[in-house]
Amino acid sequence: MRWGLPGPPLWRTVCSRHLVATPPVMHFASSLSDAEGCVISSASPPLQSVALALRKALLDVHPNATVLAWPAHKIISFGFGPKKMSEHYAFIALHAGHVNLGLYHGASLQVDELEVEGTGKSMRHVKVGSVAEAESPAIRRVVQIAREFQAMRLADRAGGATHELHVAEKGATRTLGEVSPSLRGTSGPPDSGVEKRSPRLKG
Repeated sequence: MRWGLPGPPLWRTVCSRHLVATPPVMHFASSLSDAEGCVISSASPPLQSVALALRKALLDVHPNATVLAWPAHKIISFGFGPKKMSEHYAFIALHAGHVNLGLYHGASLQVDELEVEGTGKSMRHVKVGSVAEAESPAIRRVVQIAREFQAMRLADRAGGATHELHVAEKGATRTLGEVSPSLRGTSGPPDSGVEKRSPRLKG
């Protein structure tokens, strides 16, 4: 199944306002937002299917992720709160012939099963060319590693205290919980759903 727009009139009324909007559109990940749909529908039908499969893989790992969508830039971003660079860990970026799984802190992660590209200080990406690749266990593992690493960063930044993250749903504040000093640097917040094991880091 692919998210599609039934015709140009709906495209103009639903997507054009997102394409010209400066701020990203944020929502809770329970359902596909209009902004996400506009990002996905900007691609060819085969790549729409890849993007949706990749989105499902991300949400299988992190069902209650906060999602930011930039239709004008064809990017959908996933994390623990509304701040992209400090609270997010992965994104989907649509290109002409493939879809990228972007990793905001990919340079710090040890990923052996996938071909990770990029030469920047922090960000890396994996090219995903098919639904089969998007659904592979390797993709889910790298998402899990990236999520654990970001949870660890947030816990360390909070200094072991309760770390509050704002989510879009009902404008509420969700508390990820107390982090014991003995766990700091080895796991994510206890109630974040992160397994109690260290992410695989380079070095």
